[in-house]
Amino acid sequence: MKKVIIFALLATMISLPPLQAHAISRKTQGKIILTSILTGIAILTKLLEVKDRKNVEELRRKLGTPDHVIEFHHGFDKIRIERWKNQEFTFKNGVLQRPLCQACKTKSDLHKSETNIFQPKFIGN
Repeated sequence: MKKVIIFALLATMISLPPLQAHAISRKTQGKIILTSILTGIAILTKLLEVKDRKNVEELRRKLGTPDHVIEFHHGFDKIRIERWKNQEFTFKNGVLQRPLCQACKTKSDLHKSETNIFQPKFIGN
């Protein structure tokens, strides 16, 4: 990954003309800045994706094969729910998602609206 970052920095530096040669217009400066920001975001996203995939591999290695697996598509996203004896994990596009209610330990502690993620939650009476 360090090689990708170094390559991106070198490519950006090589593509920039020397400042002594001619002045760079504001429009070109904006394009260069936008390109460098998007490159940084892409590199950060890739680093986080690799980290998440390693965490999922470690989790699967620790727990073994799941008892039940449910896969479905929700729009462009691929949702996979894996259930072991007493644990259930949701993966969205291969990335582990946080539980709906981290403070609650059992499903009976959940509010009715928290058991269905597509149902709106109403506050009050």
